[in-house]
Amino acid sequence: MKTCSVVRCGQICLDPYEPVLRVAYSIERQDTGRDSAKIEHNVVRVPLNNLTAQHDLRSFSRKVVEECKYLSEQSLPKVEAAVQQLFQRQFGSGMFTPKTKLSNGANVSIANMNLLQEYVETMYEEDSDCKIRGALKVLELALDVANLENLAENHQLMSLLSRILREDCIKCTTLAHPVLLIFYAISRFDKFHNALSNHKVGITTLSIVELVLDEWQSGQNELALENKHIILAGLQLLLNLADDEKTLEKMSKKGILKLATKCLSMNEVLIVWTALKMMKKLCIYEENVANLEEVNSDIVNILSEILYCSHQEILLENMQLLYNLSFSQQICNALKVHAIVRIASLTGADQEEVRFCSMAVLYQASRHRYLEVLHQSDCLSFLIDAIPEDGSECDPLIALFLNLMNHTPFLDDLTANKLLHKVLLREPCLNMNVLMLKLLRRLSGYTLALQHRLLQGEVTEEDCSEQIKGLPKTIDGYKVLKLWPRYSEYLIQRLLEKESEEGELLEILGVLQNLTEDDLPDNTRWIDVAARLTEKNVIETIFKSEPDVILEMIILLRRICTEKDLTLKLMTKNVIENMIDSCTAHISDSAFTSEVLALLDQSLCLGINPWSIECSDALVELVVICRISSCLVVRQLASRCGFKLIEISRKDNGEICEYGNKLISRQFAVHCQAWLDPRNQELISEPKEQTDLAA
Repeated sequence: MKTCSVVRCGQICLDPYEPVLRVAYSIERQDTGRDSAKIEHNVVRVPLNNLTAQHDLRSFSRKVVEECKYLSEQSLPKVEAAVQQLFQRQFGSGMFTPKTKLSNGANVSIANMNLLQEYVETMYEEDSDCKIRGALKVLELALDVANLENLAENHQLMSLLSRILREDCIKCTTLAHPVLLIFYAISRFDKFHNALSNHKVGITTLSIVELVLDEWQSGQNELALENKHIILAGLQLLLNLADDEKTLEKMSKKGILKLATKCLSMNEVLIVWTALKMMKKLCIYEENVANLEEVNSDIVNILSEILYCSHQEILLENMQLLYNLSFSQQICNALKVHAIVRIASLTGADQEEVRFCSMAVLYQASRHRYLEVLHQSDCLSFLIDAIPEDGSECDPLIALFLNLMNHTPFLDDLTANKLLHKVLLREPCLNMNVLMLKLLRRLSGYTLALQHRLLQGEVTEEDCSEQIKGLPKTIDGYKVLKLWPRYSEYLIQRLLEKESEEGELLEILGVLQNLTEDDLPDNTRWIDVAARLTEKNVIETIFKSEPDVILEMIILLRRICTEKDLTLKLMTKNVIENMIDSCTAHISDSAFTSEVLALLDQSLCLGINPWSIECSDALVELVVICRISSCLVVRQLASRCGFKLIEISRKDNGEICEYGNKLISRQFAVHCQAWLDPRNQELISEPKEQTDLAA
């Protein structure tokens, strides 16, 4: 049997972090006599670290294609584009020329590491051409990664270059450019940053770039090509050094933020891109965000104009910077309507990072209650196409919806664009994370009429006011497009699997609290759900979780324990024991304690007899302790439970059982103790038994 193999080249892209070309290819193997072929997918890494500033990019790309057996002549344009991208990333567009010439027109020969000392001595000469010649030789050596460690550890060379940068480069821009590029090449590796810091390269570079910018802005000099290269090389050097937090802090004090904002007004793609990256890194810290408006009061308008830039890399950096700035309410308030409209339109951008940042900025604006401009911008009309059809993550979008649903004007917008309809009427298993569960919980708390209008109709002012005021539901059941029967079955199954995180568990229980029996799947009642939960010991497992989750479980039990059979099914011996233990452990939390006592009171009314379990002593102590709580509601509920427990403890002949007598004696002892202490006079007054606190 013979096998025929066919190699097909796939995607070609540049590695984002290394000088490596990633080539995807597939091998299709077809055995004679078989209909189906076997296909293998692989990725090969083609190193490009030998690319230098002196290379002809087309010739270099052709050589890469010839040496890689998975590339063909048809792949050459893609390889050229990747090599060009790498060249711009490492050296910058126009920062190098294939042949760098001195002022006398002499070409530079190939440098040799063995002649480093000779190049150093050349830079000690007074003649500027000699210094430039020596600097260019060292620069050529620095372009080879293998030489960087020897260069960085050469104290004489580093001292000389830093002195030239400090003293001579201000006068001679032709000399400043190669010196800055040498330091830039060294700065690409973190382990050499200490050597640069010891020679104060960062501070000197900052001063030189600032001087060039000031001369350009004052109109003394037209910004020549060489000066643009100096600014770009200096910014990229400072950007590399800013990876260290202490260095970044020093730069902040020396005015790097002001320098970066000046660069935004330049009509140079790489300079603007580098300045945005520097500002993004600076604005991670609150103090720099606070200083930004002081440095440039028009900064928000400048960034808003850059939003319309067609250069994708600049657009991405600008959006990431705006996301960092959006945590400041002052910055959000400075955004104009046209900027919000543009940001909203970018939710449909091709780049995933741009889409994420645009949604995140809108979310931050809604978090700061910057709602009038959001509403005027009609931003939600752009978001319908941003909702992924395949159910992939759209967390910022869901978070934005949650914020906007708190405010009446946006309910109309959500309805008009059918955004919730598109998000919720999918398979429940599609990306059901915490935010989606929060959205379900919010919607399940609305009235039936409001739910129906949010999903397929119009929102009336009456519905809005009812929701905003938090009035109770007026219609039982939420059969809205069969939404809840599907989701309720999914949520119950999640409980049974016991694999949800505590945040998800919290929201699942919250959704179920808002549902009625009509919301369950067809032919399913709460007693059926109770049987499934009891069989899998789900409730006992939840009582081992955090207090917030336990509290949600107790509230759910209160909501569904409305019948005796259902209560007997759910309130088992283990559940009551766990409930008493949890309440005792969190006795200082009045909200938690009151919910437990309310559930206990409700269960006693429906015929539960807790004296039959082993934790009767613990129950007595819990009721007694709660009788002297500082919270009035807890004291009232404890009093009600105490009365009912004593009544339940009476035998047929009227006698009270052991635990009933124990509860009476302990309550009397506590009452007497409180009576003797004048500070506790408010605790000894008996609450009225008729007060319906559990309702």
